[in-house]
Amino acid sequence: MSVQLKRLAVRNFRGIRDQVVSLDGKNLLLIGENGSGKSSFVDALDYLFTGELDRLKRQDVKEQQSIPFMGCKGGDVAIELDCQVEGSDAQLGVGYPYRVPGVPRRLQDWFTLARSRPFILRRAQILRFVEARGADRYKQVSTLIGLDDVDRIEETWRSLENEWKRREQTAASVVERAVQELRDLIGVERAEEPLIIKIANRKLGEAGAKPVGSIQELPQRRASIQFGAGATEAAKKAERLLTLVADLEQIAGKITGLLSHYTTFYYEEWERFVREKETLKDAIFRVFWEHGKRLLQEHPELEECPLCSAPIERETLMTVLQGRLEKLEGVRVQQQKLEDQVGLLRNEATILLGLGSRVSEVEDAAPVQGILAGLENGLGQFRDMLGQGVLDGQFPTPNALQQKEWAQAPAALAEKTRRMKKQVQASQPSESDRKRMEIFVWLGQVEVEWGEWQKRRGESERVRRVRQQVERVRATLIEARRRRLEEIHRRIEGLVNRYCERLHPGEGYGSVQLPMERSGKGVGLRTCFFEVENTHPLGFYSEGHLDSLGIVVFLAFIKEFNGDLNLLVLDDVFTTVDRSHRQRVASLLFDEFAGYQMILTTHDRLWAEELLTTMRAAGLQPVALNLRPWDVRRGVDWVEFVEERWNEYRERAETHVQSAVADTGRDLEKFLCRMRYHLLLSVPARLGDQYTIGDLYDPFFGWFKKRSVQCPEFDTRLEKLKAKLDVHWRQRNWAGAHYNEWGENLSATEAGDFIGLVEELANLFRCPGCGSLVEYDERAGVLFCCHCKGKPDGALWRVVRRTASR
Repeated sequence: MSVQLKRLAVRNFRGIRDQVVSLDGKNLLLIGENGSGKSSFVDALDYLFTGELDRLKRQDVKEQQSIPFMGCKGGDVAIELDCQVEGSDAQLGVGYPYRVPGVPRRLQDWFTLARSRPFILRRAQILRFVEARGADRYKQVSTLIGLDDVDRIEETWRSLENEWKRREQTAASVVERAVQELRDLIGVERAEEPLIIKIANRKLGEAGAKPVGSIQELPQRRASIQFGAGATEAAKKAERLLTLVADLEQIAGKITGLLSHYTTFYYEEWERFVREKETLKDAIFRVFWEHGKRLLQEHPELEECPLCSAPIERETLMTVLQGRLEKLEGVRVQQQKLEDQVGLLRNEATILLGLGSRVSEVEDAAPVQGILAGLENGLGQFRDMLGQGVLDGQFPTPNALQQKEWAQAPAALAEKTRRMKKQVQASQPSESDRKRMEIFVWLGQVEVEWGEWQKRRGESERVRRVRQQVERVRATLIEARRRRLEEIHRRIEGLVNRYCERLHPGEGYGSVQLPMERSGKGVGLRTCFFEVENTHPLGFYSEGHLDSLGIVVFLAFIKEFNGDLNLLVLDDVFTTVDRSHRQRVASLLFDEFAGYQMILTTHDRLWAEELLTTMRAAGLQPVALNLRPWDVRRGVDWVEFVEERWNEYRERAETHVQSAVADTGRDLEKFLCRMRYHLLLSVPARLGDQYTIGDLYDPFFGWFKKRSVQCPEFDTRLEKLKAKLDVHWRQRNWAGAHYNEWGENLSATEAGDFIGLVEELANLFRCPGCGSLVEYDERAGVLFCCHCKGKPDGALWRVVRRTASR
């Protein structure tokens, strides 16, 4: 998609009162001193797409005070961006408070990409990237390459995996309870099918029945010992009553067990959890504790609280924060254990409800129907209450629970079963019939408990298979993500090292690596320096080299992942890049990102001129604005940036001679400083690279005294210029750099002569093709234009050494 920014209108936002910048698809260069409002334009673009400003998130700043222009209200804020999308016009606009703008359909994909992929680089971000720990650097990288959505998916699968692990543990506990009930019924330590069959066959033998070969045969064999058609009605009823008694006693036992389990849960685990949770108030404070700890770790210079300015006792505070985090982690673990216990309690209630429902359908259960109905209703409510979860549930005390009708069912059932047993005794069964009935009931219980165990085992196996499948899916996702990340990092490293080689050829800096750390959730930053291998750049890189490294890493990610966005904003990020590297940076930008629309800001006029020259040499038409000093009444204001102001100086010389001479001398100083690097001049070192005309004048002309440039009339013109400048250049010191009485008497004519000489000198060294200053290639022995290599109208002048006789 081809999208061009055509017009940016900003009203009452940050430092801007009311300004409109016409871009017309061109690159924008903003030049101004610190505090002139350059970053307000960058902030406006950032806010338009994302609705937030990174610098305001990191500080104790109130948005409602900092976003509207001073004295304005939120409703006065407006940002409008006119775009052209494949030949059609479209507009985006926002105010304050922020609302996502209505986006034309043809612009939606581009807008979504701009919201999700950073295209703005500030120096603070460079420092954070270089100095960050691997995990924090990963967060920046993941945003640059669009990994946030992938990480959210992976986090979802991780949570799902943990959830199914907990379900598997709960299912295993349910199986263990079922097998324990089977062991208690059989009276053995191991509930194994051969052992159960052996005991069942012994009992079947006592009843005169044939043995079974498997548990699946028990229902049929049990039916064979049931009282048949020839038995009396009293015997049949006694048999049914004994079966019902066994079921009711099982129900009563399960209710008692559930209440006992709940009592342990409540007094030993739930109450302790509530107490500890209350001391920590709420889990949301974890965010504050973690950020507070990281803030103290990353900013050892922090001595006062950013909120209240109270002194910080660092060691004490770190100890408290660490203790709080550990305690909170303990509470979170305990919460999970409680959730598992609640799951078991719900499962017990579910089993009990199923058993009660089955028993209530028995024809002789009329005397206990009321009890069973109350059990179903009350126990259902109890199960629903457990379903609210540990954090939401308001669990009643065990004593309160004991007052519930269903909790009192065991006592009521005991009375009913006592009467049923009396009815069985009243039927006066023979010893063999009584034995036969007991075996019949026992086999029924074995059949039920075995079936329950098998059912729970099946459910547990199903949960285990799901957990394994989720685990495999997540492992596959992680592995695919790891492979993809390694592939991405290899490509990014290739770009980074190619860019670094362009900026720092032959300077001893080795290849840069971005290795994966912490199982793919961290990004390292490693390099080598001469013979030192695998070291962090902080160990050897200068501040300027660290900045250029951060810049090229950002540019590499932009190149790899933001191609469809084709928008790049660099906010004064070249502060520490020295003059010898700036030209390389400019060439890199406009060679590699020629298809991007760029917005660049700088406070350095010389750097701005280099950028503009390089843009024009690349065939790009920039818009350059010179920002005036900021004023509280008018806000940001600007005029068109003029690179060479010779005519302006001449006009000024008519009324302000000293000012015109001073600025011309400053331009001469800039010219000589740039040619110092272009010609590789030997100049005595100055602290901070602060050189004056006097430091550079003789080395510059001395260089040409030993060399001849094979360009028509070049040597002759240079010699004449030097002869005149030898007389005039000190005018700058007299009139503009130092106070001298005779400097006040300079005439407009003398000033005009000086301006003309400096202009002619600068033009002599400009490429006729693009206007760039030429550079010296010592190996080839030529003065050449780095932008017009191979072009017929570009500068390419041979340089030969003069003979000693000359």
